[in-house]
Amino acid sequence: MLGRNKKIKNRLCSIKGAGKVLLLVIAGMGIHLGCCGQPYLIPKQVKRIIFIGDSITSQGKYVSDIDAFLSMKYPYKKYEFINIGLPRKTVSGLSEPGHKGRFLRPGLHARLQRILTELKPDLVFACYGMNDDLYKPFNEERFQKFKEGIVRLHDAVQRSGASVIHITPPVYDRNVYGNVPDIYADWLVSQRRSADWKVIDIHGPVKKHWENKRKKEPVLVATKDAMQAGEESDFIISREILLSLGQQELAQAASMRDALYFVPERDTIMKLVSQRQEVLKNAWLNHIGGKRQGCNKGGSIGQATARAAVISRQIAYFRQSPPPNPFGHALIPDMIADASIQVINGSFYCYATTDGYDNGLKTSGPPVVWKSDDFINWSFSGCLFPSAFGHKYWAPSAAIAAQGKYFLYPTINGFMYAAVADKPEGPFKLATGKDTFYMPYTSATLLKSRDGKPPHGIDAEIFIDDDKQAYIYWQLRKAAKLHADMVTVDTAITIIKTPHTVYSEAPIFFKRKGIYYYLYTVGGAEKYQYAYVTGRQSPLGPFIAPNGSNIISTTDYKRHIYGPGHGSIFNIPGTDDYYFAYLEFGRGSTNRQTYVNKLGFNTDGTLQPVSLTMEGVGALKKTKSLRSLPVVDVFASSVRPNLVIKPEGDTLFRRTESFAPRFGADGANGSRWMPALGDTANWLMIDLGKVQPVQRSDVYLVRPTAGHAYILEYSVDAENWLPCGGHTDLKMQSPHTDQVKINARYLRISITGGVKGIWEWKVY
Repeated sequence: MLGRNKKIKNRLCSIKGAGKVLLLVIAGMGIHLGCCGQPYLIPKQVKRIIFIGDSITSQGKYVSDIDAFLSMKYPYKKYEFINIGLPRKTVSGLSEPGHKGRFLRPGLHARLQRILTELKPDLVFACYGMNDDLYKPFNEERFQKFKEGIVRLHDAVQRSGASVIHITPPVYDRNVYGNVPDIYADWLVSQRRSADWKVIDIHGPVKKHWENKRKKEPVLVATKDAMQAGEESDFIISREILLSLGQQELAQAASMRDALYFVPERDTIMKLVSQRQEVLKNAWLNHIGGKRQGCNKGGSIGQATARAAVISRQIAYFRQSPPPNPFGHALIPDMIADASIQVINGSFYCYATTDGYDNGLKTSGPPVVWKSDDFINWSFSGCLFPSAFGHKYWAPSAAIAAQGKYFLYPTINGFMYAAVADKPEGPFKLATGKDTFYMPYTSATLLKSRDGKPPHGIDAEIFIDDDKQAYIYWQLRKAAKLHADMVTVDTAITIIKTPHTVYSEAPIFFKRKGIYYYLYTVGGAEKYQYAYVTGRQSPLGPFIAPNGSNIISTTDYKRHIYGPGHGSIFNIPGTDDYYFAYLEFGRGSTNRQTYVNKLGFNTDGTLQPVSLTMEGVGALKKTKSLRSLPVVDVFASSVRPNLVIKPEGDTLFRRTESFAPRFGADGANGSRWMPALGDTANWLMIDLGKVQPVQRSDVYLVRPTAGHAYILEYSVDAENWLPCGGHTDLKMQSPHTDQVKINARYLRISITGGVKGIWEWKVY
C-alpha cells in the first residue's frame, strides 16, 4: 500500500461550478470534507442525485442507505436519487478478450455524455477503479489507462457545467489483486493537492475495519464475493460519504438502521427505498442503452416514475409515524417535581422544584413559579426568589395569603425557610433576618436549632383552618401550629399516627365537607406511593385509616406510570372539583415531570384510588386566545439517539426516551426534541403545509430556567430564509414569544445559547 501511513489533512472548501450541476464520482481512507474541518454541505439547488459506477454501485445497498438517510432527514428538500451503476464497467476502457466468455467489459465513456445529457444531474456519485486492472497484479500501463479515464471523466463533467468529486474504490478481498485498489485510491487522494480535486476516501475505512476484525478473528473472510462490498462494508461506505456531507450523527452509528433511529418505521422505509431505487435504475439503464447481458430489463421512464411516486407516498406515510411517547401530556413543558398548585385571583400557580439539572439530590434548578390562565398554557419569567438562586431549592409550599402578603415555605439546602412577597409572582425574600443564604443553614430557618443540633425538616405544607389558625406539616409525619406571624412554629410538635411507619415526606393536607385529609408518601423512586388518613376533630388529629386500601396512588405497570409521588391536591373555588398533582418517576433521579388527574370521593368521604393517566385534564377555565396553527411536519438539523432509562429500584421498570423532531410540536409537554451531541446548527423547522399569515411564535425550550438565546427565521420554500425574531442575550423565561406578523409556510428556530432542545413550539 503506497502512502497510506500519511495522514490526510487537506479539506474541501467549496464546489466550483455548482450553479447548474454537481457530479460526485466515487472511484476507492475516509476524509470528512470541508474548509478548516467543516464538512461539505450539499448546495440548496441540488435536487437530482445520480450514482454511477460498477457492480458495487449497481448492487445498490449503500446507495439505498444514503437515499434513505437524506430522504428521511431532509424530506422537504425533495431529493431524487437515481442509481445507474452497471456491473463489470470500467473507466479505463480496458477489458479481457471475451470477458466471461460472452462480452467485453462495458466502458463508461461510450455512455457518459448521454448520462449527462439525458439525466441532467445536480449531484452524481460514481464508483470506478475496482475493475480497471482486470483483477491482475499491478501493471503501470493499465494504471495509466485508469488515470487517463478518470481525467477524461473529470474534464467531461466539468465541461457539462458540473463539479466533480471523486471517491475512492472499496477493498478487493484477495491476495493477488489486493494492493491495486490501494494504489488507485492513493493516486485519487493525491489529486486533492496536486490538481485541486475533490475526493472522498472510503477505501481506507473499509480496509481498516477488516484489518481490525482480523486481529480478533484471523480466519475471518470479509465477504462472500471478493468483488462485492458486503453489508458491513456497504454501511462504512455510506457512513463515510454521509459524514463528508456533514451528517455527523453517523459517526457513532453501527448500521444504517441505527442511524435512522429517529424514524420509527425505518425497516419498512428502507425496504421501500430499495424498491424505488431498483425501479428507477432498471428504467434509466434501459433508456440510456446501458443494459448488458444478465441484467433486468427495465420499463419506460414514465412507468418507472409513476411507480416511484406511489412508493414515495408510502414512504411519506411511514416517515410521519411518530415514535412512542411514554411521557404523555405532562402539565408543564419542563422537568418539575414537588408541585404545589393553587388558584389565586382566578389564575393557576404552580410552585415546584426545578428538575433536569443532573447531579441527583445534590442540586436543583433556580426558583420559578409557573402561571396559567387556562391550565393549558403555562409561563414563567425570571427568578421567583433571587437570594435563593444558585442554592438547592426544593419543595416549595403553596403561596399562603396572610397579613396582606404572600408567604412561601421552600426547603433550601436541606432546611425549611419562610419567604415573603407582595405578590404571588414574587420576588420573594426571607421573611426574617438578612436575605441571604450560606451553608449549611442560616439563623432564618423555620425550625430552630436546639442543643447544637441542626433544625432538621423538609417539605413544608401549610393549612389554614376555618378559624384562621395556620398549621404546618412536614417530613416524618410531623405537624404543629403556626403562629399568626406566619414564621414561628409552635414548640408542641405532633407526630401523626398512620398505618405506615416507614420514612415519609411530601405531606398534603386539605379539608372538605368537615373532613380533614392528611396524605403522606411511602417508599421512593419507582415505588413512590401516596397513603392517607382522615379526621374530623382537629387538623392535628386524631386520624383514622379508611377501611380497605389507604393507598391512592401507586405504580401502574399496565399504563407504564411509575412512582407517582410528591405533589399536591387543589380545588377549583366554588366547585367540588378536586385534582391530584403528582410527580412521575419516569426519567430516573431528578428528571421528573408532573401530571394531574381528577380526585374522586366516596359517599362516606373516603378517597377513591386515583385512576392515574398521563392524558391530563385539559383546560380548567375558558379564556379567549389566538388559534394555534396546525403543524403538518417537523424537521431538525439532527436527532439525539434514543436513551434507555435505567431503573433505580424496580427491575420491572422499562422505558426508552426518543427525541424525534415531531415531539417539539406535538402539544404533549412530556416529549421533547433534542439534537445530536456535537451538532453545531441546532435547528428545528416546522411546516405549516401552505403559506399563510402567522402572528406569533411561542417556543418552550429545554431547561428554560438556565436561559436561552436563539434565531427565528421564516420561509415560503424552505430554501430562502428571512429573520423574524429571537435574541442574542440569555433570557430566563418560558415560552420565548415573538410577535412576527408574517406570511410563511416554514419557520425555523436555531438555538444559539442554553441547552439545545425544545419541549413545545406553538405558532398562532
